[in-house]
Amino acid sequence: MAKKRRYRIDSGPSGSEITIGNISPSFLKYWAGENNQNPAPYQLAGRGDLVDFLFFSEEFNNHHDIPSIRKNEQNTKWYEIDDIEHIYGCFLGDFFTIHEVPPNGNNDYYQDPDCIKIIPELKNQRIINYNSNPVGSTSSLHPFVLICHTMDKVKDFDHLLHEKHGASSTAFSSWIMQTDNPLDTKSIAISKIHVSGIRTLKDPAKGLKGGRTALEVVEKIWYKNKKINNLHLNGWGSNRFGAGVALGQLNK
Repeated sequence: MAKKRRYRIDSGPSGSEITIGNISPSFLKYWAGENNQNPAPYQLAGRGDLVDFLFFSEEFNNHHDIPSIRKNEQNTKWYEIDDIEHIYGCFLGDFFTIHEVPPNGNNDYYQDPDCIKIIPELKNQRIINYNSNPVGSTSSLHPFVLICHTMDKVKDFDHLLHEKHGASSTAFSSWIMQTDNPLDTKSIAISKIHVSGIRTLKDPAKGLKGGRTALEVVEKIWYKNKKINNLHLNGWGSNRFGAGVALGQLNK
């Protein structure tokens, strides 16, 4: 009887945390401005911009004229405005590497010198599209939303892994899978690996081809149509080097 083969799949080093949640019309109008006539997107003179407000909100405690993010609620952290979506994953389109590791599971972070490099096929992408200029909209069917995303990169993962596993990695996400046969670059089993993801799409005026992609991240990874389990938390040990926000109205 052939023994099981055990593999670790590593993503690239970068990824993002994405949150989408409902906001009040007054919050939207305050930051976007009537008919989007502010000098710069989501910026108020002498107040900084919306990124500052959301990610460094303590600096705005004295500005009581800023409307609450949600009606009749105290302002909260950006990552808690997530009643529609909250996902944390590696970026789509990066190379993934496949490392064969000991089958008994005692060294899942082994770095295979003969690792296989692939770009997995994308299937089952969820698309969230929105209009970025909703001020003055007469439609009450689609909610006003706040979309936040971060830009994270693994830079300091090695020491965390050394402390816990005596290993190293620069992968934003890692997964463990088992097969009955060995994998190689000519193996048909490689084609059975695919990912599902989420994509935010801005202003799809002419359908999906007319919009602009804001961000694409991996949501899950599959082998032979079965979901593969994460080896560690996405972004463990990563550093945040950027963030972005958008105000809009969802198209459902």
